[in-house]
Amino acid sequence: MKNKKGWHSILLIGLVVLLASPMVACGEQVPPSSPTIGLNLSSLSFSAEEGGANPASKTLSISNSGGATLDWWVSDDADWLSLSPTSGTNTGEIEEVTVSVDIMDMNAGNYTANSAISASGASNNPQTIIVDLSIVEIPPETLSVHFIDVGQGDAILIDHGTYEMLIDGGRWGDCADYIPSYVDGVLEVMVATHPDADHIGGLSNVLDAFDVKDIWVNGDTASTQTYIDFMAKVNAEGAEVHQAQRGDQISLSTLTFDVLHPTLPLGSDINENSIVLGLSFGQVDFLFTGDVENGAEASMVAAGLIDDIDILKVAHHGSKYSSTASFLNASQPEIAIYSAGANNSYGHPAPETITRLCDIGATIYGTDVHGTILVTTNGTTYNVHPSNAVPPVVCSITHNLTISSTSGGNVTTPGEGTFGPYDHGTVVNLTATPDANYTFINWTTANMSEIANATAASTTVTVDENKTVTANFAEVTTATLEGHVSYLSRGTNNSRWAQPFLVRAFEPGNLTNELWNGTATTNNTGVFTMSGLTPGTYDIGIKNWTALSELATSVTLSAGNTTVVNFGTTREGDSNGDDVVVILDFSLLAGAFLTTPASPNWNANCDFDRNGAVVIVDFSLLAGNFLQAGPLQGY
Repeated sequence: MKNKKGWHSILLIGLVVLLASPMVACGEQVPPSSPTIGLNLSSLSFSAEEGGANPASKTLSISNSGGATLDWWVSDDADWLSLSPTSGTNTGEIEEVTVSVDIMDMNAGNYTANSAISASGASNNPQTIIVDLSIVEIPPETLSVHFIDVGQGDAILIDHGTYEMLIDGGRWGDCADYIPSYVDGVLEVMVATHPDADHIGGLSNVLDAFDVKDIWVNGDTASTQTYIDFMAKVNAEGAEVHQAQRGDQISLSTLTFDVLHPTLPLGSDINENSIVLGLSFGQVDFLFTGDVENGAEASMVAAGLIDDIDILKVAHHGSKYSSTASFLNASQPEIAIYSAGANNSYGHPAPETITRLCDIGATIYGTDVHGTILVTTNGTTYNVHPSNAVPPVVCSITHNLTISSTSGGNVTTPGEGTFGPYDHGTVVNLTATPDANYTFINWTTANMSEIANATAASTTVTVDENKTVTANFAEVTTATLEGHVSYLSRGTNNSRWAQPFLVRAFEPGNLTNELWNGTATTNNTGVFTMSGLTPGTYDIGIKNWTALSELATSVTLSAGNTTVVNFGTTREGDSNGDDVVVILDFSLLAGAFLTTPASPNWNANCDFDRNGAVVIVDFSLLAGNFLQAGPLQGY
């Protein structure tokens, strides 16, 4: 009975629904309603850091609450905004669109863009999404390095935001008194470069005053009470203790310190076993060297670990056994900072060390002169802040200059021998003068870049160390001929212009034995020059394209010298100027003299009236290289 009653109820409800529905004729289709764009959001917001990564994409849902198909597409009005996909067809399901922004090359600020979702025939067309983008400026990261004045000792505090590292602590309590203003609670890293009291003595006070997370030591031990007290404090601290060796890295926040020294096993010299750390902060490089000396420096250079740096903590308080020339040449520091006590008994810094630092052009500061020295940097530039207004250490350094020469000349300015002392960087004038039959070759010295022009006899040299300079000469094995010619053409006296000549040198008194020949061209004053000639005594004759010039006899050409020969005056076709030309050999006449204008060898210079015929009226008008009397016949 319960089942039958339930069946009647269902039938009744269905009848009511049927009666309430509009009547549709048989076969007639119900028209669909217009599509409607449905969005789950009307706005989106993004935020990012200037110069940082793009923010994560977000999702927009598109739906169709109408009865027809929704053919949709998107558009936006900003280059930094993109939606994907950009179009679709929706028949009622929900479709997702990814909304992304690209902040590359965009500055900090607030940006707004509109994205429209449109559809064909939509009842609510278009729908707009507002996209807001906020790009915030991140303050540049900064680093502060404090070279603390602890008297005769070392203490360096590295402060990076809320993270700090202390490298050594001096002998007494100066360091513990200085750092509380900069250490934010916990001291993240402590480095004891080696067990000497002037480096670890003050660290015991720091361990009393601060919680320390990590302690790095070099692995050396000592029997001093200072070392025993320090290690007792270290063991009681509960910090992680590490023995540093080459290749290790020490982290401080986002900073990474490279351990460049020591190597294992340790040597017998405590100073040489000091921990050396390198730090690159952006484009600014630091090198912290403890008390290493020449052996450790040479080891790091040989291993290729030392490169150009900006800030150097000068090793071992400026000892003369540290900061070798090879180490400084490899590191090339712009700023050198040593830590030493005023008027200390060790003589630190050593004058030799200051000289070597000056030689590489470093700007030098010291805690004995400038007190605590602060270096600040943003990773691109840096600034040095001494505690007082005392200028950097003055490089009052002098050098000697030794000058010599090879045989064949001498140095006339300033002379030869040893000169000086000169202040560092002095520019000295040099002049070399060769002897007869010698020529200057060049200047030589250990560093050729310090000579302005090594191949110039007069030049300069920069004296930045004790230096030896040599002037080099060589014997000249060739001679130079300078010929002077006056040229008369067709009755025009003293006519001079550039003329080509054949120059022939004969055995004196024997014109049948030609020893050498060459070509030369006079300038507009009738002068020609030939160099590189073999020295000796010759009879020399010259001829040009229309005339044979004079013969100069017994001309001596000497090595290294220029011999001037006046070949006199020559006439076209009449070498001796008597207006008579004797035809000795008609076969020597050129075809150009007896021809017609149609001939390819026509020479207008041989037909002076331009009538196409040559009448020999005055033989002196014929070219002398074809007609010549006297000893040069046939020349």
